[in-house]
Amino acid sequence: KAGALVGTDKFITIVDTSHATLEVSVDESALQKLVEGSRVTVSFDALTDQTFNGLVVQVYPSVTVSGQYRVAKGLVELDSRAVKTLSALPLGLSATVTVVNQEANNALLVPVVSLKDLGDNTYGVMVQGSDGQLRLKVVTVGIQDNDYAVITSGLNEGDLVSTGTKMFIASGQTGDSASLKNAQNAGNFRDRGPGGPGLP
Repeated sequence: KAGALVGTDKFITIVDTSHATLEVSVDESALQKLVEGSRVTVSFDALTDQTFNGLVVQVYPSVTVSGQYRVAKGLVELDSRAVKTLSALPLGLSATVTVVNQEANNALLVPVVSLKDLGDNTYGVMVQGSDGQLRLKVVTVGIQDNDYAVITSGLNEGDLVSTGTKMFIASGQTGDSASLKNAQNAGNFRDRGPGGPGLP
């Protein structure tokens, strides 16, 4: 009531539920990957079966200390589907965020371990010919992650590429369904790929 004595502690929080905004932290060594405008995928610990999309909308201008680490922080705004789902949940949920700085769609993929560094930013792969012999083919490499590399020229879909211990069929895939077919010992079986390499 008017005239009553009140404390200074926070007693109400007003939230704009028309937006779903997430504060993210990365180690300062990964600062160059936290770029405004980058696409992100987000999974919440409380919603393990769902993944949401968003964009980095702000990167804070200073680095802060968190325990033994120095971290960079920024804001991610999630899409409208996330707003509908998260508006009924409490604030402060923990999440895992993957920032995608580069991506390739309809890409031809080979395992990174199959690449031979020929110097001067030139790479080659060992390809099995119709006679069963391995021959070196010079290729142009696009983006890559820890497991797979995009080949932009010099290789055709279906070429048998050697890693030294296994043979892989160079595979053109789209988006999140990216995969490579492992043809070791002439027995085909799928080796699941990362999803059209997106470099987190």
